[in-house]
Amino acid sequence: YSAQARLTTSFESEVTRLGLGYSLLKTPTAEAGILLGVQFTRYRLRFVGEGRINNEPPESRSVEEGDKGPLPTFGAYGSFTLAPGWSVQMQADYLPVDSKRLRGGLGMAELNLYRQLTTNLSAGVGVRHVQYKLDRKSSGELSGTFEYRFAGPQVMLELGF
Repeated sequence: YSAQARLTTSFESEVTRLGLGYSLLKTPTAEAGILLGVQFTRYRLRFVGEGRINNEPPESRSVEEGDKGPLPTFGAYGSFTLAPGWSVQMQADYLPVDSKRLRGGLGMAELNLYRQLTTNLSAGVGVRHVQYKLDRKSSGELSGTFEYRFAGPQVMLELGF
């Protein structure tokens, strides 16, 4: 028997976050605190599979899964001044996911160096690490685990009031 198969996947997500921070430590040169917020997350996961056995016409199957809703987020932040106009900022967030279909979490951590350009404008460079791990709760057509990791540089321009 001759068998061939091809699987194509796609994942899309949108995350809108509103958070409130409370500084546990605040001095003229350093700040550290905790974050509490809510994220509205929307995702879509799609699998398209095509198979063929012994030169028969190919069979194609598509499965799509999506969900959306508000979820809590928790985190911590810190910053300190290196020199006049220069600062280092750190932040880490975790979003536990426990919906009707999925269980897992989304995490983010970043470390950034900022240069204050004007009173209300700063530019920065840094590194960011993002990790998703989601497990499907119920059985059915689509089951398994989705894991996503990203680590890399970032460039920012911040406007503050």
